[in-house]
Amino acid sequence: MKRIATVIFSILLGAIAVGIGMGIYLNKANQDRLRLEQIANQAQEQTRTAIDQSQKAIQDANDKLKAANDEVMKAQEALKTVESERELLSKADNLPTIDPKTLRGWSEAVNLEQGLTLKYPPSSVVETNDAKALTLALKPKATDTATYDTRWLSITPYDIRLENELLATITSSTQVSYALKGKLLYGVEGYSQDLKSKLFILRLQSMGQLSHLVWGRETAEKKSPVMVLESLSTLTFQK
Repeated sequence: MKRIATVIFSILLGAIAVGIGMGIYLNKANQDRLRLEQIANQAQEQTRTAIDQSQKAIQDANDKLKAANDEVMKAQEALKTVESERELLSKADNLPTIDPKTLRGWSEAVNLEQGLTLKYPPSSVVETNDAKALTLALKPKATDTATYDTRWLSITPYDIRLENELLATITSSTQVSYALKGKLLYGVEGYSQDLKSKLFILRLQSMGQLSHLVWGRETAEKKSPVMVLESLSTLTFQK
């Protein structure tokens, strides 16, 4: 009986030893599993990071390529504009000039904000002269009792919205182009909707860049006391 108890006790000790050993082994295996999972997660994260960085690098390269292509297209468009300008200049009419004796009686308006000067006849006055516009108008007569718009020339910085508004007021228009001291003055001339005034809507361009918008008006019913094109021939520009 004592021998059996000894055997059982030995078996129990073996089982306990095996249990302890298995526990240590399982714990180590679990630790190894967690370590391997951590390594796998880190590897996956590194893979995702590498993919993200690769995609970002590809996107950055694509963005730079697009920007370069855009710049090339802009340069090509600018070159086409300059070439078109040169062609128009070669075919443009010269503005009519004023007799020097007549010109001596004219006044001069200086617009520093727009970088230009302009001579105008004694029948006119400067209505506005600032960064927004240089505007000339006829002097009011003492016999005039009615109020009406006497403006006949306006020069503003180029504005496509304003140009479209002015173009909507003109009818029977004709394309025109003039050479002005190496710059191109081009657009349309025609008549107002009531056919009582001759209108000019012109762009001023140099080296492919639009700088000014010109609006002019002459009375169509009789010889006008103003001379839009003659006045424009006196335009000079600051460098």
